[in-house]
Amino acid sequence: MTNINLRAVNLAFSIPEILFEELKRIEQDIESPITVMYPEAELHLSLFMGLVEENRLKDLSVKLKTTIFPIEICGTGICYAESGRAGQTVVSYCFERNTLINELHENVFEIFREFATNMPAKSEMFYQKAAGETSLNYLSNFSSLHASACFDPHITLGYASQKHNKKTDLVTNEFRFDEAHLYLLGDSCTCIQRIFRVL
Repeated sequence: MTNINLRAVNLAFSIPEILFEELKRIEQDIESPITVMYPEAELHLSLFMGLVEENRLKDLSVKLKTTIFPIEICGTGICYAESGRAGQTVVSYCFERNTLINELHENVFEIFREFATNMPAKSEMFYQKAAGETSLNYLSNFSSLHASACFDPHITLGYASQKHNKKTDLVTNEFRFDEAHLYLLGDSCTCIQRIFRVL
């Protein structure tokens, strides 16, 4: 198998409008301004990502359509993670895991086992053939470090220079996700381009 036709892809839910408005409100309450990673990227809730041969992407999307279903999931608020960039932390909106999203994630994982390769990620497999070392490592290790028991449903919002201590009250914390796409990944594992709609 050659590397040239492998594509870095992500199966993810699109953000419902009510949550999009909630996120905008929350961002205004955060003391340290959030810097968006890539303005052209689409906010999303990832279910799984991996490397798939380009000529198998359509077959993958057809298989996913038979598996994926809408879910309702509760948000828990803002959370933070190390970014690997000096003076910056990754800001996300996090969700609690429930039976439905766990089941969906595991079902999708099984499908990706059939279609994805375990080869190390390379920058030419990403959108515009550009991805930094952090993105390559994250994608290459997704199955072992970020899936199954380690699956952490969240929406990455961007970078901030510091964490904030102010508790943000949520207007609503349960959201329904009923639209999903297979995306081509960009740098920072962002969802840049929709390939196929699967829900």
